Amino acid sequence: MNSILTLPDIKEIIQPMLNVTTTLDVAGSSISKTISEWVEEYKRNVKESRNKPRDHIFFEFVIHLLARQSNERWWPKIEKWFQEIKLIDNVNEMSVTLEKLKERGYRFPPQGVRVILDTKNVFLNKYGGDWDRYFKLADDNFKEDFPNDHFLKIKYVKHKVRDLALSSFSAKYIAVDSHVVDVLRRTGLICFSYLFGLEMSTNREKEDVYLNLRKLCLRLSEEANLEPGELDRIFWHYGRSICTGGKPKCGQCVVNTICLHACMHMQKSPTKSLYI
Repeated sequence: MNSILTLPDIKEIIQPMLNVTTTLDVAGSSISKTISEWVEEYKRNVKESRNKPRDHIFFEFVIHLLARQSNERWWPKIEKWFQEIKLIDNVNEMSVTLEKLKERGYRFPPQGVRVILDTKNVFLNKYGGDWDRYFKLADDNFKEDFPNDHFLKIKYVKHKVRDLALSSFSAKYIAVDSHVVDVLRRTGLICFSYLFGLEMSTNREKEDVYLNLRKLCLRLSEEANLEPGELDRIFWHYGRSICTGGKPKCGQCVVNTICLHACMHMQKSPTKSLYI
């Protein structure tokens, strides 16, 4: 006889995770904090980021748009280069060249040049050079993932990298990555996608699957009374330190009594029914 599916309680999963201590390398130093502390730092950073000078915001936004399918080894070199350029007005076809990006180890120089120059064009001509205006529009349209954003019309910029750029300035935006997906999948929270009518099939376009994952996280954040960015940070830190890639540390997991994967892996019976 089949049992009734009981979906995991998002709050019961999140609350224990907040007390877990994780370590990150920050500017060459290893820093340890509880996930709760990391989330508070993230919230402060997002709040402070909007008060930075216009040119500083521009270059921070652009560097995230350049993150498409690339590692972060080039990141400090690009940041230093942008510090030398200093002003949006100095961004032109003379200062932004293939050679400049190649020197800094960027993997897609032609695409990178277009992204940088087109970002300047969109910012000045579509948003009047006003970040406050842009961020307000983004916040007002976050539930639909701001589909009419002019930055999305830039070639090589899709929702995920645009969301990554926005996530530095708005807790309403997230760029769902593999660490977060691992936690969603293993705990059973991915099952909420069926309840919310979202399609996670790999038969769909990658962009469609990403947008549905984002919608799932937004709905789960509502259930947990959190901003999407807070939920994302909690799962990102936990996925990176405990619920890791191919070898999750189920024995150390603080929710292993209700996590579907942990119960199967450790041959335990879950404290709640997770099967149909």
